[in-house]
Amino acid sequence: RNIMQQTRDNFALLAASRGADLTAWLDDIQSNVASLGTDPTVISAANGFVSTYNLMIDSAGLQAAYVLNNPHPAAERDKLDKPPEQVPYHFQHAQFHPYFREIKNAEGFYDVFLFNLDGDLIYSVFKEADFATDFRTGPFADSGLATVFDQARDGAKGAVFFSDFERYAPSNGLAAAFLATPVVDQSGATLGVVAAQIPKERVNEILNNARGLGDTGELYLMGPDLRTRSASRFGNGFGFLTDASALPHATAALQNDVAIAREVTSITGATVFAKTSAIDVFGQTWGMIAEMELSEVTAPTIAIRNKMIGLVVGVVLLSSILGWLIARSFVRPLDRLG
Repeated sequence: RNIMQQTRDNFALLAASRGADLTAWLDDIQSNVASLGTDPTVISAANGFVSTYNLMIDSAGLQAAYVLNNPHPAAERDKLDKPPEQVPYHFQHAQFHPYFREIKNAEGFYDVFLFNLDGDLIYSVFKEADFATDFRTGPFADSGLATVFDQARDGAKGAVFFSDFERYAPSNGLAAAFLATPVVDQSGATLGVVAAQIPKERVNEILNNARGLGDTGELYLMGPDLRTRSASRFGNGFGFLTDASALPHATAALQNDVAIAREVTSITGATVFAKTSAIDVFGQTWGMIAEMELSEVTAPTIAIRNKMIGLVVGVVLLSSILGWLIARSFVRPLDRLG
């Protein structure tokens, strides 16, 4: 029982520590996105891109220049500062793109976006298929990025809006979440919206640190829809947005029911020891679940039991040998007398 209690305590401490790390990181990126809305360079970029984008009036031409004809591989499109055509937008891009690329890299964002007030994506760092499209009526109007654009366009200065992880077609259908805030100049006028795509890899890095997880331990997040918000630390395990609605301890986590179950079935079908709790993520309740296969949890108890059995067997055997020797010490004199 003491070993099982120690495991409970260790899981509780581990989950609390990782939850604190995750919350601190989320607070940090929220603060960073909020600051972009009043950043002087972002304000200048919004003014410049709004003007030159309207001069282009050619989304297909921008996509051709920065996406289709980009000389760099798809994963390195952000290396293009200026296409060869001598048009005003390209000069603005050459001026501001290095700054936004540095923000993306320094903060670890997957991408950074600028919208005009009409919902046109007038700039992005990574240049995926969403670049230079209309998020009101275009192919991505139903995306999470479109949702946070709408909210931020009508939002107050410094307000940050969150869209939860969903599969996002321009990012090869991978899970994507977004934060957005209005771009507001010194006069208080809203010029557009700046948004960032949250890097899901960082979520995995925080949770999947193997320290304290033993050989089979898992620590993962559950969203309000009972789908995972992180991936397994094992290569053949579950991924982002895996359905876990069949897990009773997943529901418990979302209800902030801090519970420990000795034997439950995990997301992979194994029998595990589980610890659940809830955390706040931008106003949403997510569950945090820590699991370890029961065979690993009980291994120390079994080892102690085996040692005790071995000790008892040894004591019995030793007692038998000593008894036999003592008996012989009495029998031998009797044999000589006989």
